[in-house]
Amino acid sequence: MKTVWVSGHFSLAYVQPPIWRECDVTGYTQMVERIRELWSQGHADEEIAARLTEEGFHSARSAVVLSDAVMKIRLRHKWYLPLHQSRHADELEGYLTASGLAKLVEVDRNWIYRRLEYGQIDARYFTRHPQSGTYLIVNDPELIESLRLMVHRKPHSNGGI
Repeated sequence: MKTVWVSGHFSLAYVQPPIWRECDVTGYTQMVERIRELWSQGHADEEIAARLTEEGFHSARSAVVLSDAVMKIRLRHKWYLPLHQSRHADELEGYLTASGLAKLVEVDRNWIYRRLEYGQIDARYFTRHPQSGTYLIVNDPELIESLRLMVHRKPHSNGGI
């Protein structure tokens, strides 16, 4: 935009007109394809958003690509987390889930989550899925037996309270 002042001098200003729909952003089709590529490589929404911003893409109402925009595009195209598709699976990628381990130990899966979060299950037995953060636990008979023993231990008495 060029503003010419009474004196004859002028000022140049560059404005970006408002875009209300994500699909109207310049390069939207290329951005969607890039999201698909990065997603298939295993990158999380936040990483994809940062990479797209570095590559010069932007969201409809922001100079950067937001992770929420990446997620909405991904979900619109039905690009779901593999773990979301197998939400109640006992095993994923060769590991037990908390649900699968809970079934083997014969406890509620929340009992397993508490042991993981309180450090009662050694870190060498589990990892976190990079995209979802879901616990993936090694199917180790020694671990399973130690958890079964933990379940059957009598809780300490607190004076009957």
